[in-house]
Amino acid sequence: MATMMRGNPESGFTLLELLFTVAIIAIVASIAIDGWSFALSGSNLLQTLQTVRIDSKLARNAAMLTGTPVDVTASGCAVAFTYSGTPPSGAAPLPNSVSNPQATCGPDFSRQYLPNGLLVNTSGAPTGATWSLSGQDGSNASLTLHAGGAIDAG
Repeated sequence: MATMMRGNPESGFTLLELLFTVAIIAIVASIAIDGWSFALSGSNLLQTLQTVRIDSKLARNAAMLTGTPVDVTASGCAVAFTYSGTPPSGAAPLPNSVSNPQATCGPDFSRQYLPNGLLVNTSGAPTGATWSLSGQDGSNASLTLHAGGAIDAG
């Protein structure tokens, strides 16, 4: 009995087979993660635009309900809403500013919702504004505030 039996040679995987399987799983996972991050980046832009869209409606409603103009300012990738003057006591607070630091945004603008619901520029003329975002992955989205109060996002 000079040779020893090591068991059934077909009862397991070799180290090479295991390494090959792990390598394939790693490649598939990296492709899936890249696709997932691309999808998240695009949805992040749309989520930012939806938030700005809703907040713009709230700001317009606040101007109409309080009789106090509301400033809408886009600077870089942030949009802020502030009362222009002192709102009546008990007036609802305006939405917080919205930003997306992971995007490239523009152009900057400064508009104001009047108590009659119109969006005007700094000269007081009814004027809309468009704000665009571009993701690092090449995705794009934009928001248009129309002078009459309509808002388009997409």
